[in-house]
Amino acid sequence: MNHKQSLLVFLLVAVVVTTISCTKLVSEEFEFYKKTPVLNCLLINDSTINVNLSFSEKPDSTELSSIDNAIISIYIDGELKESINHSDQGTYSFNQIVEPLKSYSIEALIPGFDTLKSKCIVPQQYKILDIEHSNFSYMTEDGMICPGMKVTFENDPNQALYFEIRIKLFTKYNGDEYAPLIGERDYIIENEGLPIALFSNELMDKDVHTIMLNYFTMSVSGNKCEVFPFTVELRTVNYEYYQFARRLYMYNESLNNNDMSGVIIPVQVYSNIENGLGLFAGYSSFVTDTVYP
Repeated sequence: MNHKQSLLVFLLVAVVVTTISCTKLVSEEFEFYKKTPVLNCLLINDSTINVNLSFSEKPDSTELSSIDNAIISIYIDGELKESINHSDQGTYSFNQIVEPLKSYSIEALIPGFDTLKSKCIVPQQYKILDIEHSNFSYMTEDGMICPGMKVTFENDPNQALYFEIRIKLFTKYNGDEYAPLIGERDYIIENEGLPIALFSNELMDKDVHTIMLNYFTMSVSGNKCEVFPFTVELRTVNYEYYQFARRLYMYNESLNNNDMSGVIIPVQVYSNIENGLGLFAGYSSFVTDTVYP
């Protein structure tokens, strides 16, 4: 498992487990707490499969309990391809290389629990065709000037597709950063109702589509955002990923924007694991060469 995949799996586990604590705290004994298996796996095109298994923990816990004695089986198009009965601190690594448009199923046998099950299809890859960048694209109410870009990419209007665009900055301060969106949003983003570059092709009626994204580089000089070299990643994500990422954003916003009373309105993070919690989802990724503004 490479560093990025390991970090992503860890974040998924942490979010799902934290979600369990999104209830009003009644007492310090957590008498209604029920230990539940949590399975997380992201299937990424041209990558091997890594599955993380752990138990959910009480809200006051600081560490996750990994599950190391499970038997996990991967099925591709209904055929058993590989089973593993050992892990590295809850991470089960498979040799199978993820291929788009195939149906993947998973089963996890954990002693004392019902079998965890899930399935999904990894979508095919769609490519970015062109990027038109502007260092002076948007001005905030405070007069700060931010960059933006038009991203042109492939689409198939005859089927429901879900996309995510991630702008990766190579800054001189903190290394790699993913840039947040800022300012006026493209109508595709507005239709989703969330200020993130995660969207369906519901309103796209052509084989090629262009979307406008203004972004913040997290570094300002005078009244202008500093610009840095960047890459743009287009993820063609499946429905399960789309639902999870939307709920994850809303969950984090509920934590960051609680009122003065300290009451947090709970948002249930999406899970598609039968007999447990977690996420079994996938995407195909296309990344541009580095662009130097």
